[in-house]
Amino acid sequence: ELFPELSEAMIYGAMVRLMWGWSRFLGFTLYSSSHLSGVHLNSTLTIDRILNLYLMSLRTAINQL
Repeated sequence: ELFPELSEAMIYGAMVRLMWGWSRFLGFTLYSSSHLSGVHLNSTLTIDRILNLYLMSLRTAINQL
C-alpha cells in the first residue's frame, strides 16, 4: 500500500465528499440544461448511472493502491 497512514475511514470520507460535490454539480447541470432546452430529463436516473460509473472507477483506483 502506498498510503498506510491513510485510514479506510479517511478514504471513504473523501469519497463521500467527492460524490456529494459531484452529485450536486451534476444535478444542477442536468436540471438547468433540461429546463433551458424545455425537455424534462429523468435526471435522477442519469445521475445514478454517472455515480455508479464514478464509484466503480474509484473502487478500481483504490484497489490498485
